[in-house]
Amino acid sequence: DVWSVGCIFAEMNKRKPLFPGQDYIEQLKLIAKFTGTPTREELWFVSNPRAKRFMEQLPPCNPVNLDHKFPDMGDDALDLLDKMLQLDPSKRVSVEDALKHPYLATLHDPTLEPSAEGPVDLEDIEAVEMSSQDTKRNLQKLLLTDILHFHSECEAEFRHIIDPSASRARTVPP
Repeated sequence: DVWSVGCIFAEMNKRKPLFPGQDYIEQLKLIAKFTGTPTREELWFVSNPRAKRFMEQLPPCNPVNLDHKFPDMGDDALDLLDKMLQLDPSKRVSVEDALKHPYLATLHDPTLEPSAEGPVDLEDIEAVEMSSQDTKRNLQKLLLTDILHFHSECEAEFRHIIDPSASRARTVPP
């Protein structure tokens, strides 16, 4: 989801975890210190009564100043990060709008970013049973396939990984 991508975006910039809490209580406190103490209205999406009560009882604090927290980020990056890390999901930027954001303008290609035509049934994904080794191997193959799509000059060298029946022909420079 967009919150997670926002956290990763911030972590890539800082090169360390954004909310390095040792448990969920500490992480909730760190999140509230980062986003500012949420109002009761901003907690509409929290379904656990104990978690909601905990968040409502946190001491008041203002959100962090992103300019100071991330001094190496440009204005467009800070604006996108701010929109991604809104605690209230109804105020958070959508995936579609994030992809259209000026920070991502040079990467945005609507023809390569189709939206799902309907809800995605996560049961289909979760029902797939694979051993962890199979899962890791399949993910490696998918990543390599994507890489080779953009670096076709390397395909001969790595084709045998994607298709084990392919010969492992190596080209030797003259």
